[in-house]
Amino acid sequence: MKINLKTIKENNSKADGEYTPLDEGRYDLVVEGGKIKTSAAKNEYLEIAFRVTGPKFANRKLWTPFMLSETGLYYLIRFLKAAGLEALTETDDLEIEEVIKAMSGQKVSGYVEIKNERNELSNFTPIGGKGNAEEPAAPAAKPVSAAPKKKMFS
Repeated sequence: MKINLKTIKENNSKADGEYTPLDEGRYDLVVEGGKIKTSAAKNEYLEIAFRVTGPKFANRKLWTPFMLSETGLYYLIRFLKAAGLEALTETDDLEIEEVIKAMSGQKVSGYVEIKNERNELSNFTPIGGKGNAEEPAAPAAKPVSAAPKKKMFS
């Protein structure tokens, strides 16, 4: 059996073994699962784990949170539509565990940005779908903002 450590090193990590952020741009992803967590401010959120399907950065993991508040659930609805799970958005009194189970294994495309030397996922679409018209072409120069954005979690 042959292995290619050079490709793994190029796609996944720095020379010292630490992961570097993925390049900004759109990536095809598969949902690996989700967990309900609590932020430092005691707010519950759903953290979804993704795996990049490659070829560049194949098998790298990414995570994104969805707050379990009315505002946060709006973004979860948009994600479920992109994942082909729109029927879940029509269900009354849905258990979050049912959502996690249904989304596991689903494929989506997500836009990766680098913020504070970390990747953030947004603008989910079906694989091959068009993203938001405001989405920059990757890689793009970062715009200078007037004020820094607040961190969602500490």
